[in-house]
Amino acid sequence: MLARDPDAEVRLYDALRDSFARDERTGIHLSSLLNPMQEHWRRALGRPPLTNAEIGYFTAGRGHEDILTKLLESDFVSTPEEEIDGIHCRPDFIAVTDRVIPKGSHAELKTRRANLPKSDADAQTAFESYRAQVRGYMALKRQNEMYLIVLSLTEGKTRDPLSTSAPVIAVYKEVMTDEELEQTRQELRERRGYLENGRVDRLPLCWSFLCGRWSKIKVGKEVTWLYLPKCPYYADCQPQLRDPKRGMRDRPEPASAEAGSPGICS
Repeated sequence: MLARDPDAEVRLYDALRDSFARDERTGIHLSSLLNPMQEHWRRALGRPPLTNAEIGYFTAGRGHEDILTKLLESDFVSTPEEEIDGIHCRPDFIAVTDRVIPKGSHAELKTRRANLPKSDADAQTAFESYRAQVRGYMALKRQNEMYLIVLSLTEGKTRDPLSTSAPVIAVYKEVMTDEELEQTRQELRERRGYLENGRVDRLPLCWSFLCGRWSKIKVGKEVTWLYLPKCPYYADCQPQLRDPKRGMRDRPEPASAEAGSPGICS
């Protein structure tokens, strides 16, 4: 007889939580500057323990990166971490052959629990968070081109219960001009300085999906909107004071705004 063992699951999650905690990074990383308000509060208040969901996402993301490195070991190698302008950065891969992408090019891997954008025009906004990270790497490394590899885990799935899905791997190329590289690099340097000096007033808000989401609730016969905070620092940060769409009492229009997360795994 096969039976699920909840006690062993608790021990497994605790072991993984301890492992991720030991892997805590030091210094200012590019990812910290993409959402600097969250990093500011983490430094001020400490990092809360990882939830089981976060452990699952991190494990899945790291596993996909590791297997891609293993399967394509003759074409890609993991990129060593560098510190540029006081900012730590490490794209996932660098190509050592021309078989997939040009030799010497960097690539970043992301896994996704949502369908790929239908067009390149849609990808500009649907992949806003991915692109910000890739463009940050490009600016720091002064590279005009870089590749984004997206593994869509459930491509084709819809709300129709009869719909089917399959994993799909998509490859995108990001291109920046020299002027864009310099502007982005300067912005990152400025954010690093504001973060180091605690200048919260000069730091931009994080991506909206990290703060929380609006949800419909029914109270008696009335249907209303309720903002559900997601970030552990939401009460301290109070992002709704700078952006009312992030939790003021009355939900701002249009109704489609801030409906939820873009489905990022890693």
